[in-house]
Amino acid sequence: MWRMLQLKTADDFVVATGKTITLEKFASKAFAYFGLNWQEHIDFESSLSRPSDIAISRGNPQKAKDVLGWEPNIDVDKVIRYMCC
Repeated sequence: MWRMLQLKTADDFVVATGKTITLEKFASKAFAYFGLNWQEHIDFESSLSRPSDIAISRGNPQKAKDVLGWEPNIDVDKVIRYMCC
């Protein structure tokens, strides 16, 4: 964040790990942090899925690396721990 604020002109950057993880795996890890089974708390209705729904989503932090010299130094498990604390 500090490096972004030092730029003369504001710009947009993606701050992400650059790694792919399924939503199911992310939910599983987040619920497990609290000792819960995600399947006992989340209902999924496949009939509500749309053909335009995103199948795979991954944040690309390349611009932050190129412009700011920033690289991710934590993994998804640590992101989840930070979010849940």
